[in-house]
Amino acid sequence: MLAVLCLIAKSQHLSGYVIDSITGEPLIGAHVICGNNTTITNNYGYFSINQNKSDTIKISYVGYLPLYLFKTTAQKDILKVTLSPSTHIEEVSVSGKVSIQDNSEMGVINLPIQQIKNLPSLAGESDVMKTLQLLPGVKPMGEGHSSFMVRGGSPDQNLIVLDNIPLYYVNHLGGFVSVFNTHALSNVKMYKGIFPPKYGGRLSSVVNIDTKNGNLSERHSSLTLGLITTNLLLEGPIKKDTLSYFISARRFMYDLISRPVTYLFDDKKQSGYTFYDLNTKINYMPNAKNRLFFSLYSGYDNILSSKKDKEDNSSMKNKQKWGNTAVSFRWNHLYGSKLFSNITLYGMQYKYNTNFEYTYKEENSSTTSEFQSLISDYGLSLNYEYYPASKLKFEFGSNQILHDYKPNHYYQTNSLSNTAISDSSIYNPDKTTLENALFIETTISPLKYISFNLGYRFSLFLVDSNNYISHEPRFVANINVFNF
Repeated sequence: MLAVLCLIAKSQHLSGYVIDSITGEPLIGAHVICGNNTTITNNYGYFSINQNKSDTIKISYVGYLPLYLFKTTAQKDILKVTLSPSTHIEEVSVSGKVSIQDNSEMGVINLPIQQIKNLPSLAGESDVMKTLQLLPGVKPMGEGHSSFMVRGGSPDQNLIVLDNIPLYYVNHLGGFVSVFNTHALSNVKMYKGIFPPKYGGRLSSVVNIDTKNGNLSERHSSLTLGLITTNLLLEGPIKKDTLSYFISARRFMYDLISRPVTYLFDDKKQSGYTFYDLNTKINYMPNAKNRLFFSLYSGYDNILSSKKDKEDNSSMKNKQKWGNTAVSFRWNHLYGSKLFSNITLYGMQYKYNTNFEYTYKEENSSTTSEFQSLISDYGLSLNYEYYPASKLKFEFGSNQILHDYKPNHYYQTNSLSNTAISDSSIYNPDKTTLENALFIETTISPLKYISFNLGYRFSLFLVDSNNYISHEPRFVANINVFNF
């Protein structure tokens, strides 16, 4: 069955969004075909294309019924195209004709979330990072580890981006589980080759991960009990078709068993380890030209051990905690039908903290030792996409990131002396650096069988009154010899 939409107008430039008819989630990478013109939707489901008077527009996405537009609305209107999931599989015919898809991006792979969930996993816990390890050119850092290396590079040379926020540490459980909860994700895209100039600061690869926006039509909730983690998901509209929420929480349950077990064998001791991930998002569409997102991610590992000595009336407690907290605010805006903008303001912090506390009740004294390291990023990203014609696209913008490093801070406090000691022997000076970048990229298809992708990134890194400048050009040519 095919879905058909008929409206009335004349030849023009068209733009709009492609979304899921049930959940309202944007369909990233949907194909829009109009005569000889072809384009795909961006990370927010947006597309822009030219339509001649007699052209029929076909919009399709894997697993959804295709939609045909025979005529369209006035140029000033923004289309909102909804595709319905398809459960009917028709007869498939296989012919010997070779079909080559025109694509100027090299080494780019889109991973459907459902495919990630269907792959074999550790105790039923599907993992995005381990799925990426199955791709050509990608190798795990170690057996069972979620970190990976791309074509000989090291794990720190991979840029991992969650909702436009770069993350430094993406592992739980010593590397066996990543911080990405598949129940909260909507799209995963990996660049193994030449990645776009809007990304920088890494050498090997880019992994761009987007979380769900929240169902704009209906409320949904689920609770999943697994051998490793428990997952809770809540989503739904606050105001139908305008404002929605999404909440996903995951927790490792091992400490709920280990703490009573250790106490059972020794009533003086308790120990346990756990981790959790929390993803939340608010999605607001005040009108057709504006869309606002507020995202929050928090994920930490925790180790707790305690001991009580009843003979000398003393106690010891040791806590270790490390992980990420990230907050972002994004604004999508359409300037007419040819210019799309995405502005992101975010803050991210990675923290490692160890706290040791010893209490001696007879003397009513306590000693506390704390070790802490912090990396804090505050960023502003301006990204614009301009579509002057169907076979011509410009993407340009800038990135500014303020890095604040506070490594190896050690503190000790004694309640009797009421003094605090900072151990300077392992203290490193704090650093504040500024990373700036300007970029531009264009995709040109002058002929049916050839396309070019040209890009340039200018980077300026400021640290200790020193300037480090980097020029990073990109060039990709794609020639389809079967179309000659």
